[in-house]
Amino acid sequence: MKNFQKRFFPTLIVSILFLFGFEGCSSAQKTEDRPFVIPASPLSLQEHYQQWRPTQKFSPQFLSQLDQWVNSGVIDLKVLEYSVLNFLSSSDYKISITDRAITKTREFMKAYSKSLPLAEQRHHVDARVIASLLWVETQLGKYLGKYPVVYSYFVLSTARYPNHCRFLLARAGEIKPGISFDVGKKIADRCESKAKWADEQLAALDEMQRRGVDVFALKGSVAGAIGWPQFIPTSYLQFSDAADPAQLADLFTGRDAIFSVAKFLAAHGYRKDQPETHLRALFEYNRIAAYGEAVLKLSYKL
Repeated sequence: MKNFQKRFFPTLIVSILFLFGFEGCSSAQKTEDRPFVIPASPLSLQEHYQQWRPTQKFSPQFLSQLDQWVNSGVIDLKVLEYSVLNFLSSSDYKISITDRAITKTREFMKAYSKSLPLAEQRHHVDARVIASLLWVETQLGKYLGKYPVVYSYFVLSTARYPNHCRFLLARAGEIKPGISFDVGKKIADRCESKAKWADEQLAALDEMQRRGVDVFALKGSVAGAIGWPQFIPTSYLQFSDAADPAQLADLFTGRDAIFSVAKFLAAHGYRKDQPETHLRALFEYNRIAAYGEAVLKLSYKL
């Protein structure tokens, strides 16, 4: 992996300098007069796989399925755009706090009137907070995403390629014209860090498969989030919690989603009788302050 990174990183920096210009680059300099150049066609899945596979250490079973899986298909650059450039825009979680949200979440709490108290007892997390979080995440399982999870992370692992990173820099200029050199450098850094992170999530998917989860059948958000609580694979390994401890957690069921959310929040310091811990734990779930505020605001209305 180190040799792989060394081979591509210098070219990546050159690409950035070429895109923004060598002279007078500074955080104050704007780029309205510098047209962005859309790169050549993206790599195919096969091209990426040929370069990527020798750098990875996955189980034979996982690689065998990947071998079959990459024989067709192309790389959807929207997956890269969403995951690498999401910091350029913010989500308005206030929209989740409506009369309908309150009504539906109350109905959910009634429908799961046995599971919620049990999860609250097991993990000491307020049932209202659990239910509110599941509403904010997926409207209680309504919006789960249709992207194959393995695909999302496999595509994101291509962000390290200079050609793809230049595409993302170009898209950033379209989203927010006049981006500074500092923002461009941040995007380049995220191309590398997000690719590494994607490799970690693929390794977690490999482990999930070893434990009996059919990961190649999993579908989720464009960013690779899974199930009602929108866990990433590493979070599934650490915090998924089945209502029945003898079973694998299925995050596409309300019961296991409830217990898994409770376990995550408890592991990140949530204490039911200590209100000051609530927002901090929710921030670990989603590092946008408005997210935790929206979850708590909804919980107070239940």
